Amino acid sequence: MSLLGTSSSSDKQTGKHLLSSLQHSFIELVLERRALEFGSFQLKSGRSSHFFFNLGKLIEGQDFNQLGRWYAQRLVDSGLNFDTVFGPAYKGIPLATATVMSLATAFQRNVALAYNRKETKAHGEGGQWVGPIDGRRIVLVDDVLTAGTAILQSAELITKNSGTLVAILIALDRQAKISPQQTAAEQLSEQLKVPVLSLVNLTHIADYLDDQQQITLAEQLRAEIFSYPEKV
Repeated sequence: MSLLGTSSSSDKQTGKHLLSSLQHSFIELVLERRALEFGSFQLKSGRSSHFFFNLGKLIEGQDFNQLGRWYAQRLVDSGLNFDTVFGPAYKGIPLATATVMSLATAFQRNVALAYNRKETKAHGEGGQWVGPIDGRRIVLVDDVLTAGTAILQSAELITKNSGTLVAILIALDRQAKISPQQTAAEQLSEQLKVPVLSLVNLTHIADYLDDQQQITLAEQLRAEIFSYPEKV
């Protein structure tokens, strides 16, 4: 039985999502490492937020071992047909590396690693890419999705270099709305015609905080989910 399915089932009495064991463990880890902080923040997109998610706080070897296993498990559970994992510079590179290593060691799935350079290399083999892109079926992995701008830019680069994007996998879907009916992740999936997968979303974290009696923090997260649109 899969530990991390495509979505969590719902508790009909409370309306909450029942977290899988991996989702529960992931949320515990990001809170323990303070990768999820509460306060007043301005995001890269220009949006304001009551919280900030920084997967870069997970810096220990065991953290990357766990992250790689969770990302790999999510991909295996998805049933996707892919042969390359792409990590956009910079945070996506260690995530993609950990994922392909875990796919090989834990799931006997041997796939390639690819990533881009932010500056084109002018010496040696040159170019902007490391790893195969042309003709490959690629999953793009990253840490978080807010407006989706950075991920869209990476997806366009893959397509321009004759790769086929088959899915996007992120750790956290902020569920940021770009219209009353649609989130940024839903819009991105529709635009690129690929699934956007995540380990958790804000609703999962809010439900976890409720269970831990952190009611005020849970309400702050839910307020962000239902707000439209965040001002940019």
